[in-house]
Amino acid sequence: MDSKGCWALACCLLALASVADAVIVAPTSTLSVCDLTNSAGGTASCVNSAGIISVTSASYGRAADSRCIALFTRSTCAAIDVTSKARSLCDGKSSCNVTLSAVGLSSSSICSDIWNKELSVSYTCTGGASTVTSNSPSSPATATSCAGLPEALPMGWAWPSSCSGAAVGTVCKQSCPLGLLGSVSSNCTSSGAWSVSTGACLSVACSSRPSSTPANAAGWPSSCAPAAAGDVCRANCSTGFIGSVSTTCSSSFGWTSVVGSCVRSTFVCSGTPTTAAPANTAGWPSSCAGAAPGSVSSTCSSSGAWSSPQGSCSQVTCPSLPTQQPPANSIGWPATCAGLAAGQTCGTKCAEGYTGQLQSLCSAAGSWSSVAGSCMQVTCAGTPTQEQPANSQPWPASCAGMAVGQACATKCAEGFTGHLVSSCSTTGAWSPVEGVCQPATCPGLPTQEPPANSSGWPDTCAGMAIGQACSTSCDEGYAGQLISSCSTAGDWSPVEGVCQQATCPGLPTQEQPANSQPWPASCAGLAAGQACVTKCAEGFSGMLTSGCYIGEGWSPVEGRCEQITCAGLPPPSANSAGFPASCSGQPYKALCSAPCAPGFSGAVSSTCGEDGQWSEMEGACALVFCKAPPPPAPNAFWPANCAGMAASAACRTKCSEGFSGALSTTCTANGTWSAVEGSCTQITCAGVPTLTPIANTTGWPDACLQQPVGSVCVSRCAAGYVGTNLTSTCTADGTWSQPEGTCYLPFCPGAPPAKTPAYGTGWPANCTNLPANSACRQACAPGYSGSLVTRCFSNATWAPGFRGNCTRDTCPGLPAASAQNDTAGWPSSCSDAAVNESCSAPCAAGWSGQGYKATCLAKNTWGAASGSCIRDRCSRMPTEPTPNSAGWPASCANIASGSSCRAACDSPFGPGYSIQCSGKDSWAAPTGTCPDICSGPPTSEPPEDSRGWGASCANSNVVGFRCIAGCAPSFKGRYVSSCLGKNQWGEVAGSCEPMCKDVHRGCATCRSVRVPGSDNSTELQCSTCFAGWRLRRDGVGKTCDCSAGFMLNGTADADSSWCVPCPRGQYCPGGSADSNPDSRAFNCTPGLATISEGARSEQQCYTMPGYGRSITQNDDRGTVKIDVFICPIGTYNVGGNTVGCTKCGTGLTTTKTGATNSTACVAPPGSFADMGASAKTCPRGTYTTDFNSLPACLTCPAGITTVRDNSTSIGHCKLARKGYYLVNATAAEECPMGSYQGREAEVYKCDECPYGYQTRVEGAGGNAECMAPPGVELQEGAEWVSECGLGSYKEGWNKNPCKPCGNGLTTAAAGSVSAEQCLIPAGWGVVSVTPPAAAMCANGSYGINSTRPVASNARCVLCPPNLFTRDTLSGAPAAVPYTSELDCVLKPGWGMSGTGEVKVCPPGTYNAGYNRKPCQECGTGFTSIEAGGEDEDACVVQSGWAMDITFGIPKPCDVGTYSTGGTTDTPNAECVPCPAGFTTQKDEADSEEDCDVCVAGHGGANCTACPYDTFSTGVHKRGEACMPCAPHTVSARGSRHNSECLPELVDSDNDYFPLSNDSAWDNHDGVDSALDCGMLCISDSTCVMYRYSTDVHLRKCQLLLEVPDGGQAIALKADSAGTGYAVYRVDASLKVGVRLSDEGSRTPGECMKACSGTNACELAAMDAAALPDSAGPCVLFGSELDSDWVGMYHVYGSKLFADMMQGSGS
Repeated sequence: MDSKGCWALACCLLALASVADAVIVAPTSTLSVCDLTNSAGGTASCVNSAGIISVTSASYGRAADSRCIALFTRSTCAAIDVTSKARSLCDGKSSCNVTLSAVGLSSSSICSDIWNKELSVSYTCTGGASTVTSNSPSSPATATSCAGLPEALPMGWAWPSSCSGAAVGTVCKQSCPLGLLGSVSSNCTSSGAWSVSTGACLSVACSSRPSSTPANAAGWPSSCAPAAAGDVCRANCSTGFIGSVSTTCSSSFGWTSVVGSCVRSTFVCSGTPTTAAPANTAGWPSSCAGAAPGSVSSTCSSSGAWSSPQGSCSQVTCPSLPTQQPPANSIGWPATCAGLAAGQTCGTKCAEGYTGQLQSLCSAAGSWSSVAGSCMQVTCAGTPTQEQPANSQPWPASCAGMAVGQACATKCAEGFTGHLVSSCSTTGAWSPVEGVCQPATCPGLPTQEPPANSSGWPDTCAGMAIGQACSTSCDEGYAGQLISSCSTAGDWSPVEGVCQQATCPGLPTQEQPANSQPWPASCAGLAAGQACVTKCAEGFSGMLTSGCYIGEGWSPVEGRCEQITCAGLPPPSANSAGFPASCSGQPYKALCSAPCAPGFSGAVSSTCGEDGQWSEMEGACALVFCKAPPPPAPNAFWPANCAGMAASAACRTKCSEGFSGALSTTCTANGTWSAVEGSCTQITCAGVPTLTPIANTTGWPDACLQQPVGSVCVSRCAAGYVGTNLTSTCTADGTWSQPEGTCYLPFCPGAPPAKTPAYGTGWPANCTNLPANSACRQACAPGYSGSLVTRCFSNATWAPGFRGNCTRDTCPGLPAASAQNDTAGWPSSCSDAAVNESCSAPCAAGWSGQGYKATCLAKNTWGAASGSCIRDRCSRMPTEPTPNSAGWPASCANIASGSSCRAACDSPFGPGYSIQCSGKDSWAAPTGTCPDICSGPPTSEPPEDSRGWGASCANSNVVGFRCIAGCAPSFKGRYVSSCLGKNQWGEVAGSCEPMCKDVHRGCATCRSVRVPGSDNSTELQCSTCFAGWRLRRDGVGKTCDCSAGFMLNGTADADSSWCVPCPRGQYCPGGSADSNPDSRAFNCTPGLATISEGARSEQQCYTMPGYGRSITQNDDRGTVKIDVFICPIGTYNVGGNTVGCTKCGTGLTTTKTGATNSTACVAPPGSFADMGASAKTCPRGTYTTDFNSLPACLTCPAGITTVRDNSTSIGHCKLARKGYYLVNATAAEECPMGSYQGREAEVYKCDECPYGYQTRVEGAGGNAECMAPPGVELQEGAEWVSECGLGSYKEGWNKNPCKPCGNGLTTAAAGSVSAEQCLIPAGWGVVSVTPPAAAMCANGSYGINSTRPVASNARCVLCPPNLFTRDTLSGAPAAVPYTSELDCVLKPGWGMSGTGEVKVCPPGTYNAGYNRKPCQECGTGFTSIEAGGEDEDACVVQSGWAMDITFGIPKPCDVGTYSTGGTTDTPNAECVPCPAGFTTQKDEADSEEDCDVCVAGHGGANCTACPYDTFSTGVHKRGEACMPCAPHTVSARGSRHNSECLPELVDSDNDYFPLSNDSAWDNHDGVDSALDCGMLCISDSTCVMYRYSTDVHLRKCQLLLEVPDGGQAIALKADSAGTGYAVYRVDASLKVGVRLSDEGSRTPGECMKACSGTNACELAAMDAAALPDSAGPCVLFGSELDSDWVGMYHVYGSKLFADMMQGSGS
């Protein structure tokens, strides 16, 4: 049996199996072995025995056995892939025997049975045997896709090409071929292999549903057609009827007789299903209340009882808003309205500016009612105000009734500006009026620029009211006034008035000033502010000046002319007798002469010059000398120094160059030369400069042999080399000099000028000084690909730019996908990632882990992804219940997330239960169900007139299944019993009636008629036939023929034959007893066919595609002949018509006969199809190589063309276009800039432009495009172009010469390209516009300090009044132009303020002039006596200051001194002290009267020292007494501040000073307090200190008294700062206080300072003999703390800083 037979047989077996999802089919047929030959040459066998498939493959290849196995599998059983098992088990072995068996299967097993059974795979490979057991297919390898297509299908049936390379998990599905039902599919497994094909193809036996509906049935369902043989079509009974009807599709005779019947139910259900109406319903019948969605139903069962109500009624809502768009002029429906219940209302407000309300009601039907209400626009009545606003026009009448938001506006009245506005508010009232009408003004100033020669319009003019006038005065030097008025239109009137320059008539004086030159005639009429200057007469020095002032005329003449004389004698001259004394004091131009000394000849003289100095000496006194010697013999020359040599001097010379020898002669005493001695001999150079020629030259010419000295031998540069010809000179020693010059290949100097882009690496160093016609290449930067190139042209110039490009290296697309589909995929942003960039892919849902990461390693190279994702799993079994099933299988444990687990039903009905692992240890809710069943046929016996219960009734069937017993032959109808519950069948219903089909298979209805010639015998006759049939009109009523357009699909006598639509391509006239008893179809004439099913006649035969037909008249009777022919070359026909073939467009043809459409019309080689309408010849530069339908010809490579039109090969593209040159036979490049190519020919280089001309762009097509760029010219006689020089320009690309800008004009740089670049130089001004010319600004005028365009017409500007240019002040011509007003400077003694005001320097200042500085202050402490100081010598020390001799600068007099300042004769000054005791109140006192206060510590009429217990701070006027200290405080004599007033008693912090001898204390009994003890000490002027015992029992007061002649002096700290001391004398043997330290020998002042530096020290003791400032022993003492004693010491003024202590350093 071949493969086709195996396929057909398999399909048949599948059809007979009647098991929906069988994996292994075990039919009872006689099939034993199905052999196939696979592509690898092996043999496979498919053995059909219960539950076993055996596979044998001698050489494992594209195993055809798997294809054969697939024929026995369907649907989900594809998981059992024997091929992949064999491959994984026997990988690499030469042979493999595999047996797959499923334990415990029967012929009725279905797929779910096999899926849950243990599968045993036994295999034998070379080298041993083994057994593997598995519940599910293994996945030995992990892949990402499946290469190629699944195993080939039989009979040329192919898989879709899109399945090739599909990703793992993809299902490749292919529908069955035409005429078969079903499909086959294959899964791409994780091993990278396609699974065994699953599914089946069944022949279509019944193409439509059964033709007639049984009585009381609801009709056949559409799912019944098409159907394969054996498929059962079931129809439900109509309402009120019970039972069922069915028919089976037969492969031989279509649908079989209907089995079963629908009989009216004999059971009656009384009442309503429930006593109360279900919720939300209107009561039984079961419609929901209102129009609520849903329904409630109850079924009257065959037992007469109502079933439980099914269904429910939902609340009626309106799901959306009342209208899709918000109602006009409203704020829109609230979002809360969506979903309102029936009876509720949705309302909305009107929009701002509208009034009203809108609403809509949600009806009981769940729809919104029409919108009720409206929004009316709010308007404002009348105008904004009843009265007309002030200064405005009336409100427009159109404002009345304006809508909300609209504004009413009115203009202001004439003479006022602005407008008034009021808006209509939402309340219908006008808003307050906004705006104001202000008197109209003229904006800005009368003119943008100040009028010429005026001081400019004052700022107060801006905004003047109508009728006001703005006026301005003329500039200084101009007379007049300018006025402009503000008109009623708010514009300024034209300016009236003019500023005329003020001048001074005539000359400054009528008479010429003495000793001066006349006043210049140009001074007559000089403008105000200018000065007339004349020089002094010759022989006089100085200058006279008079200024022209407005209203004053000429000022008095300033300056004077003094005679020039030369003081003293000219300097003595060597070898002269000296100048006479009379020469001293000679006037200008006087000549003073002196004779020469004896022995010398000549004389000397000097002239008195105009500067009062004697001129350089003229003449000389010289010894007698010889004139130049007479010329010697040829070839020698006397030195120039021989002329004038003194007597006896010798003149010597060497022979001229090229001669050897020497000559000499001597100057004699009489001034003549002696005879010449010596001779000269010529020198020559033998040979040539070098023995061998210099490289790159033509060599030394023979003419160089034996050349005299000075001759030059030239070796020229060889062809192709440039540089300087080599030269060598014959030297004086008869040898050739070292050759000079060099010849070299031309090169482009330096590095390429083209700017390196960011993605380049820079031009390499070896490109520097690159030879001509060379290329320099630059590599791209890392991460980029490509290169950049620039060229050194043949004229040794660099190309201005570069070619090429650098593209960024990227990894296009995305990294390879994970083989496990465990990621969410690479993000699209990873596409085109740059090198070294990384991309991350997170784990997919149901997977956990870090994800994957891939890096772009190099261009187009993604690195391998790293990382991992672990599949989430459900580790526990599901616990959800599964009624009517075997429960969840063990395979449910530990399945991956996203995978499902199934629990099969106990019966083959119902989908079973499925549950999915939704995540880690998380099960989703199960789906599916297992119904109750009846497990056998009805228990009632079938009626006698039936064929018995159907075989399907013996199987397990679900509740509601109807078991049918078909009627016996010749009867129609059926009997039905329904499965009511588990193993519970209902009552049998139905009946059998006679069948009209027994009359004829096409008979639809029949009637009983009496048989002619018989006694009341009857027979059935057909009344009507089924659709597609027609009753034969023979009067017998026994036959139905096919109708026109239909044919029998079998023979006329076969019961299974049926009338089917006439197939496409044929026609069917219908059956008839004589002409077509078999109701067959007829073929159209060859080349013709019908275009649809059901054709009735040959008239419906039309041309087939690629054919045409013609009609000719055959004879005179008008009959016609139809000829059909295949369309010839050059024509086509789409078919389906009655016309001939259509010609292709002009020039188009077809490549073969029988063309079916216009797209077959193509153009021949060398042409193209123009819009498909006609062929056109390929023009030059294009070609086509074959018949084509191209819209245009193929283009030659860029820059290349063909020799002629109509080219048929790219080989014809061989000529370079103009502007191009060939790089090779297939490529051309544009001529670089500076070159051209003017032919269409096979040229491989471009011609260089002559003279250095350039082309504007690359690709120049002729010499005419070689031109000089703008700013460049070819000068007459020049060999190369050059830039236009300064002051000239050239416009455009041409060969014109440069044009001069004009006299005095220049350009910013060479190479200017237009007249606009011609500039007026800085400091120059225009003197002529046509032709343009400029002159230098000088003589009191200046220009601008930068160049300006000629169009600016910039002219020289006069200096402001009292300012002059330097040439005017000095009288010397200007050396450089003046470029700014800053070149206008002051004359000496004048200064300029910060505001530019020029005036004479006031006293205390000076200015040397020739600048624009302010008058310089004489300096701190200086002033001047008069105004107009010209230098520092005019400055003297000011009063209150004195000269500091040490530093050489003035300093202010300190307080207590004064100075009256310096004078002209005595510029310096000194500070004078105030009288003793007096001082000044401040620094810089300038007279003795300022000494009017006493110094600190002094007071009274004579400012004497303040007495004890008083003080003075030094601010007291003369005569004021010193101030007393506060009560109980004292001070020393001469105290200067109240801080020096100290307490009479100073606390020692409860300390006391122990005495070395306590008997020195003076005891005072009866003193009751420390205060009283202290007062006792104060009252005693000799008391030094006291102490008082706080012991209540002792109460002792003790005083220490001073000893006037005591030998010890003690100094007690009188203030906390330790700077004040009270000094007392005590007994020398008495030690007061706690001894701290001995300080050695010190003065009293030093001893007290030591105490001040010691915190614990409170008393310093010293030898009284050391007072006031002698040295002696110094001891420091402190005090002691004793809580029983209070101690203080007494201070009084006479002891504070006693007179004896003055100067002691205290």
